[in-house]
Formats: sequence, structure tokens, C-alpha cells
Amino acid sequence: MLDSRLLGNSCGISTGSVNVYYFRCLPPQLFLHINVVHKLKKIVINFKIFLFIGLLVSCSPNKTEFGNADLSNKFELTDINDLNKNPTDFDNDTLKIIGELHLDLENKGIFDQSGKIWVESFNPATELDSVWKKLNGKKIEIIGLYKAGKTGHLGIYNGQFKEIYYIKAE
Repeated sequence: MLDSRLLGNSCGISTGSVNVYYFRCLPPQLFLHINVVHKLKKIVINFKIFLFIGLLVSCSPNKTEFGNADLSNKFELTDINDLNKNPTDFDNDTLKIIGELHLDLENKGIFDQSGKIWVESFNPATELDSVWKKLNGKKIEIIGLYKAGKTGHLGIYNGQFKEIYYIKAE
């Protein structure tokens, strides 16, 4: 059995009939250090949990708006039909267009009844490839730098967005 004097803060050696127990004194600073380390571990674990939850929320599959939303109020809506009639009038302009986004093999663009515009990527509004799948087939508002001329697969598009600054599914 353990000698009752060895429990608590006392130090010493107790010998029993079969087992030998060794105890040594630990300085109080070591107990303080162990307590601080234990608290820091709890803080780090809580931080990791909150970081993980934050990442899950920020990567929500329901997000339908990317880029600078302030731009939506700064640009007038341009009709795709106007782009088809006078594409060079809009060359190298930042345009706001609404249409249906189609992202098929060799067929990536914004469509309406009067025409279509090629979309190479959604940069710099977002670099997430998952956005393509999420917005495919949806009516979107898009603001970007327009470049006139034959482009896209087999040159069947009359222009393209070189850079996208804002995308929003309606």
C-alpha cells in the first residue's frame, strides 16, 4: 500500500510487501507549465474547429455571386443583339450582360435569343472550377472585359469576355 504521507504534496519513497513505489518532488513551476500547455492545446483545438467551420461556410454550394458586386450599379445593361450588330463599337469595353450560361464541351458562353458570347474563364472574379458546374444552365448577370472578333470553338462566337469582374446567378 501507499503511505498516506506520500499523497498530495509530500515526497518520498514507500515500499510495500510486493511493489516498490517511487515518488519524487516536482517543482511548482512545472505544474504551472503543464497547466499552460494544456490550456494552449485546448485553444489550438478550438481554433482548428472554428477554422474548419469557417471554410465549410465560405465554400457553401449555395453561393451564386462572385467578384465585385459594386460594379453591378456602375454599368448599364448591354443587349447581346447590340453586340452582334456592332461588335467593334464595344471592343475592349467593360460590359454588363444578362443571359443563360452554357458550359458544354467546346461550347462555353452566354446565350440569349439573339446571340452568344464566348466565356474563357471566370477570372479574376473567381478561380474556383466548381462555379462552372454550379452556374451551368442558369440565367446570370456578368460584367467583364469584352473583346470583339471571331472566337471560341471553330470561331462561331462573335466576341468573348477576356476577363470577368462580376458574376451573379438570378
